[in-house]
Amino acid sequence: MFIRKLVLKDFRNYKYQTVAFNDGTALLYGGNAQGKTNALEAIFLLSLGRSHRNARDKDLININADFARVYAEVQCRDGIHTIEIILCRGEKKRILINGLPASKTGELMGHLCTVIFSPEDLSLVKSGPAERRRFMDLEISQYNKEYYYNLQKYNKILDERNALLKSISKNPELISTLDIWNNELCSTAAAIIETRNGFCKKLAPAASGICDAISGGSEKLTVIYNKSAKGEKREEIYFNLLEKLKSNLKEDIDKGNTGIGPHREDIIVKINDADLRAFASQGQQRTAALSLKLAQVDILKSETGENPVLLLDDVLSELDHDRQRFLLASLKSMQTIVTCTGIDSSLFDAASLFLVKAGKITKEDSSSS
Repeated sequence: MFIRKLVLKDFRNYKYQTVAFNDGTALLYGGNAQGKTNALEAIFLLSLGRSHRNARDKDLININADFARVYAEVQCRDGIHTIEIILCRGEKKRILINGLPASKTGELMGHLCTVIFSPEDLSLVKSGPAERRRFMDLEISQYNKEYYYNLQKYNKILDERNALLKSISKNPELISTLDIWNNELCSTAAAIIETRNGFCKKLAPAASGICDAISGGSEKLTVIYNKSAKGEKREEIYFNLLEKLKSNLKEDIDKGNTGIGPHREDIIVKINDADLRAFASQGQQRTAALSLKLAQVDILKSETGENPVLLLDDVLSELDHDRQRFLLASLKSMQTIVTCTGIDSSLFDAASLFLVKAGKITKEDSSSS
């Protein structure tokens, strides 16, 4: 799949902008704070219904406007898909897919699959578990709507259980109502864990193979899903998690929150059997992060039958020459939209060039650069 057309109206610093892309590499270049990352943010919004910066919807609207509109035409195997998101101050965002209103954000999934790689992602392997859970959640949700809805359901049940735990510490007789929430929590959690387990079984060999290629075989990458309950199938996971919840009940009541479940899980990443968070060099951490991101591309292609759109947000400056070369060599078969402050002709010999300046995107003649 690839984006044929992108339209921005009052989105961030863009007043009105239309951009036509082809299915190759597009290079968005210009100075800092001109709108390069904002353009990628708009594309990511169309893919998953949210900002990759975790910004609030209202913050995406131009400061001088009451609403923002983002629209794209996406070429897929089965034809052109149109996606439109309208953000209004004080109102819920509106989503239209092929001209028809979507009742849920989850309906977006699969119409535009993206993988975004930014300098912040280089800390993926050394940051806290929340970042690696987010990595899993965003990836899986793009090709598995059931997973996306289960995440939403789980978080609501978790809030209810935590609220009840706090009430039990004051009114112990309420403990008799906890079984209902335990069953609901474990049922939804088991579905999430089963899906994450399947994802990590694909992620581990894909990322390991990429790391092997980048390092010339000198670095062995290991990816381990540290799940909250044992088991391969939902039923087995459900009962194992239920037992752990029961054995952890006193601690949960004392703390007023649930200490076990998908919200506490992690992916352990090692190079040459050493935990990256504690023992790896900065170069090894970057190799691992790059391997995980490119493995996302492989998994999305495997699950959907199409290459995703790859978004590279000023990440090349953070990589050494060998890693730059490897990354760019991996992009030949997919649309890639790259942002950077300058053009390196040795790296981008066939890219479409777009100058970004003060919220304006202008296509340039690449032959003159």
